[in-house]
Amino acid sequence: MMTGNINKELTHKFNGIQADEEVEKKQKKHEIDIETLHRFEDHPLIYGYVSGLGYGHLDLADTFLSLFGSNPEFVKIHRAMLAIGDYTQNDSSRYYMGNHNRATWSQLLHKSRNRSNFEENTMSVLRCLLQRVKDGETLDAIINKYISEREEAHELDWRYYFVKYPDMLRGADGELTWDESNDYICTTLNKHQFNGQHWNPFLNVIYQILSDKLLDKDGKKIIGLGNYGENLNILKPISSLAATGTGFIYYHQDTNEPWDVDRNESSIDKVNRIAFAIEKVTKLVQENMNT
Repeated sequence: MMTGNINKELTHKFNGIQADEEVEKKQKKHEIDIETLHRFEDHPLIYGYVSGLGYGHLDLADTFLSLFGSNPEFVKIHRAMLAIGDYTQNDSSRYYMGNHNRATWSQLLHKSRNRSNFEENTMSVLRCLLQRVKDGETLDAIINKYISEREEAHELDWRYYFVKYPDMLRGADGELTWDESNDYICTTLNKHQFNGQHWNPFLNVIYQILSDKLLDKDGKKIIGLGNYGENLNILKPISSLAATGTGFIYYHQDTNEPWDVDRNESSIDKVNRIAFAIEKVTKLVQENMNT
């Protein structure tokens, strides 16, 4: 490598993608800003892999270095990217997002033959985010603009919930499974194996919001949520709540009651299903406490 010659047969040094990267870099060395290239590829999330951003987009490198600096707001970056578009990657059984964990971003920013949509989703959305930040927008402005637009249009798709509620990924390591038949049915995973800790993200958010607010007379929590895909447990009255593609199902004694949310002809929520469930659970608990 020091001589400028790349031997692609030395597979113990580079994987195939890295070897191709080095060849392309050598071919383009007279066409690009080498100083900017080196500063970008030396970033710990990049470590040499520059073609994801694209040689034609090195003007965004300084914005990237600023956004992913010494103390990046990873969760806010994740939310801002989803506000722009679906940036997820996927393999045959999992979907991948970034979260508070630096390792999730390192994985997303490097092309893998095992995952799809690196260029089509992740990098195209990232370049758009970098351009908007370079043009003066803040992450908060991008996030809030998207949330306001969705709420004003009464079109709350799955992205809306992940943008509005950071706790949709609480406990998860950036991996999810998704029901191909319904965008609202997904599971967040703590580890790659499904037998590890996992949650329904909608129930997870409801739990995080209500757990410290709904307390009994002794100050004990009335709301509980396990770490292995369980329903949301309610102690007063003894009942539980399950998430579905159309809303929720409330289980009490021997009955189950669908709590479906209003949706449009494209099966997109017209009302916030999390706020809808929080209001109903709060009312149930308060009525039970008053009897």
